[in-house]
Amino acid sequence: DVHFAWDRRPGDVVKFTEADDIRVAQFHNIVDEPGSVGKLLAATTKRVVLILGRFLPQRKRVLQRLAKALGDRGRIAVIFDFPSPADREISDTVRFIAGMSEFIVVDLTKASSVPLELQATIPDLMVPVLSIIQSGHKAFSMFSDLQRRYFWIQPTVRYKDADQLVEFVDDAIITQAENAAKQINKRRADSVRAPVSVVS
Repeated sequence: DVHFAWDRRPGDVVKFTEADDIRVAQFHNIVDEPGSVGKLLAATTKRVVLILGRFLPQRKRVLQRLAKALGDRGRIAVIFDFPSPADREISDTVRFIAGMSEFIVVDLTKASSVPLELQATIPDLMVPVLSIIQSGHKAFSMFSDLQRRYFWIQPTVRYKDADQLVEFVDDAIITQAENAAKQINKRRADSVRAPVSVVS
């Protein structure tokens, strides 16, 4: 176990905790500080990008190339290919990471669990969704319905191979995500300013 001590002002009680990883202990430290959670969320939503897809070896290599390209542009790409905590459903974990993300990239190529993951996140989270698909493949049948219903899902980008996908990163993914975020923020601001009608 990692024993971790928090620094406190003179006279404060020093707290100790145990964790099996120093990074977990550091996270506990951040959460424990008043006001730090808000700062953490603000920082992550400017940099973290969640990548969803099917993680067969060939598909994963493509998404790893995408993750590296995003990393080269200052983003922290999280490829969702890890198990959920034992006390959480997969959809809970996807929703948690999605809520902390600047935008989501979903690869629709040979999608299997993607429809469930999207249904768990898209209706409740107004986070830009950038869908991509390799040429020669079709999106699952209900995806067009999701695009019509939720304006923050951007038009699907088709790519030939990993090299072309990397070429598309700036214009077709990052720029589109930033424009979608502006649209989302504008709608949020408009809804706040909208007058409330009172019926007497």
